[in-house]
Amino acid sequence: MSNKLENIEDKAQQLLEAGYIEAFRKDYDKAITFIEEAQRIYNERKNIKKIAVCLAELAIIHYKNCNDRLIRSLTLLNDAKYLLENLDQGDKNEIEAKILHHYGIIYYLEKRYSDALKYYKQAQNLLSENDLEYAKILDDLAVFYLRTNNYQISVDCMKQSLEIKKNIGNARESSITEFLLGRYFSSREQYEEAKTHLLNAITTTEKLKDYFTSSRIWGELAKVHFELGDSKNAEEYAIKSVELAQKMDLPLVSAFAHCILANIHIKNKDSKNAVKVLETEVEPVFANFSSHRGQGFAKQIRSLILEQQGQINEAIDCLGEAIELFIEAHSSAEVAKSYYNLGLLYKNSSDFPKASGSLKEALVISQTNNLFILSKKIEDLLFDVDEQEWSHVIDKTAKKETPFEDIKLIMDSVAMFGDMSSRTGGNKDPFLALLRIGRSIAAETDLDKLLTIIAKETQSALSADRCTVFLYDKETNELWSKIALGMGSQEIRFPANMGLAGHVAMTGETINIRDAYNDDRFNKEIDKKTGYKTSTILCMPMRNLNHEITGVFQVLNKFGNDYFSAEDEDLLIAIGSSTGIALENARLFKKQKIMYEEQKRSYVSFINTLAASIDARDKITAGHSKRVTLYSIAIAENMGIAGEDLESLEHAALLHDIGKIGIRDSVLCKQGKLTEEEYSHIQQHASITYEILNNMFFEEKLKDVPEIAASHHEKVDGSGYFRKLKGEEIYLGGRILAVSDVFDAITSKRHYRDRMPFVNVLNILKKDAGVHFDVNVIDNFFNLSIFKILSILLFKEDYTLTESMQELFKKYTLNDFHTVLLKEEAKRNKEEKQVVEIFENLYNPQRMD
Repeated sequence: MSNKLENIEDKAQQLLEAGYIEAFRKDYDKAITFIEEAQRIYNERKNIKKIAVCLAELAIIHYKNCNDRLIRSLTLLNDAKYLLENLDQGDKNEIEAKILHHYGIIYYLEKRYSDALKYYKQAQNLLSENDLEYAKILDDLAVFYLRTNNYQISVDCMKQSLEIKKNIGNARESSITEFLLGRYFSSREQYEEAKTHLLNAITTTEKLKDYFTSSRIWGELAKVHFELGDSKNAEEYAIKSVELAQKMDLPLVSAFAHCILANIHIKNKDSKNAVKVLETEVEPVFANFSSHRGQGFAKQIRSLILEQQGQINEAIDCLGEAIELFIEAHSSAEVAKSYYNLGLLYKNSSDFPKASGSLKEALVISQTNNLFILSKKIEDLLFDVDEQEWSHVIDKTAKKETPFEDIKLIMDSVAMFGDMSSRTGGNKDPFLALLRIGRSIAAETDLDKLLTIIAKETQSALSADRCTVFLYDKETNELWSKIALGMGSQEIRFPANMGLAGHVAMTGETINIRDAYNDDRFNKEIDKKTGYKTSTILCMPMRNLNHEITGVFQVLNKFGNDYFSAEDEDLLIAIGSSTGIALENARLFKKQKIMYEEQKRSYVSFINTLAASIDARDKITAGHSKRVTLYSIAIAENMGIAGEDLESLEHAALLHDIGKIGIRDSVLCKQGKLTEEEYSHIQQHASITYEILNNMFFEEKLKDVPEIAASHHEKVDGSGYFRKLKGEEIYLGGRILAVSDVFDAITSKRHYRDRMPFVNVLNILKKDAGVHFDVNVIDNFFNLSIFKILSILLFKEDYTLTESMQELFKKYTLNDFHTVLLKEEAKRNKEEKQVVEIFENLYNPQRMD
């Protein structure tokens, strides 16, 4: 007997391992099937620890499979945590750590980074440093520290994780960390180390037939070999990546691999094939998926093609667009490379000042991100175009000083190439400039985007090298701005009385400096620190409708060695009057939006808490409100109801029994038949529901919630309660609720009886169509699949549906199933007998007394 039990446990463990492997291959549906089957066995064996493990694994797999299943995933983790409460601490540490780790993963993916880090650390505290789970947490900590630019800590985490996994002998897990290390070293330009880790990873993923990950690793290897100058292997690996990506239907992976192939064509001076790959395999995919990073690569490739074709100005414009796209994608390395390529283009066209400016931008970003190989290339090119600036950089580096210390000017400089084409022309028509700015800001309500647009368009309109828009914060008496710098945006703040901008903010004066180095108001130390040469400055206040100062424009260095004219001042005043109002509106909109989102979160939380409280009063009907909501949504969607009408129905369904708050416990929880007085008393819950909800505030789109919720006991023949409405006098939502409510009531278990026979349930609904229920609602309800019905009916119950069962249940609507149930058993075909038998086993499983 003991051998048999051990075999059963072994089978469950094998299923669990199979689930891990399928999850590793990204075949989440198969992984779920295996792990749910393992869980079923562990349930039978009452192996609490293993059940908790299964729940934890299912939680993370469900989330990765479809990240809108956040609630389901967190519920599974909560269930797993609950199971462990009665175990001794020593028995549950490892599993509790896994649960906490999975909380951390989900919160990280939800961008709740501090919560994620907290759970990672709590999980680590429960484990030995030699545990596999500890190594997995180190992998996720490495990803976290990469996000916060703590590169060395991240590498240490990955190397420690890899050592633990190798000691344990888990090749599958080792390959995950090898891939992480390979990608990291590739991004740091340490290509030989990257190659070693990626080859180790691909060896394992190919053995495990994990084509999803293999396609990505081959693509990364292709990139590494291309950077090392090995075009032959780069092409071979890129083709492998494409083949696997197409096999697994991974268009983005395929498009990135085709970028490598296009670059190889360019390197071989084969522009024709490069254009073909770009226009057929790269640009359409990235445009379809709105991938900023991918579109940036496409622009880089297009620029190289245009350069080969001698179209230098067009190539410069393309690189300017690539920079903007990479900034949007937070891809600092590619921003730096694009600035380097821009410097190279300017050098080749003998525009040395612009070449120097581009290379300084590239150097700031590459040094900030520890891109040492690229930094050396930039320094070498800078020597060719601006030896004085190169000397400044080398001296600062040798003294271990930062070549560009003033962070504000560094951040300003990232927007340097806002409108590449505007640099080549002469004076602009000021009315056209105003029209363009007005069009750009007209519909924009996002404050950060608005700041970027205004700075970019003002810089272009005034033909200036740099423009910063500072906003005045009354509460802190500070000026602040958000300006792109390599990766994303960074906010800078300083006291409102500091510097030229502060002086303008406090006095309202306009400052127009024609020769900065001969004006005592200009601080020359800033240029000494940054290496930037400031020549001309225009600084002007920005005002709202009440003529209050809301911010300051600071524009530097008019192009063409010119100074800012009176016409420029007039144009900036005009820009300021419209943008000042737009910024004020955006700030108010942002504040209002935050308040609305907070109110909405509070409201949703309140609704769910109320619904849970209602069900908690009567343990017999636990989950009733949630199931009625799910049935109602299913019927409504089948009827084509969507949007605000569906949202109203959902809220009404959750709250339809709130009136039971006013019903005595002795009546509400009574087992057996109610007396006439008790029945009359319990009927009052419908009118109480209306009174409660009618006195709650609902926004306009939810104004029908009280009426819908309170009418769930009305009947279409007018014999219902509490108003005895009939037909279409009853809200459609109420008529839907009536079906859902009755169906759930008569199909729910009671501790003193099983569920009503299902054929009797369907007979009742059919018989009462046109009397109790709306015929159209009943027809739509009976058009739902029994798979849909079962998934709601058995909500939160322990049951397993294999793929074959699911497919079988999806073939039958309730109407079809009713027809089968009405047949004599002898007249049912084989499949009909099978579907009835499986359904009955799930609907009323045999209890072990």
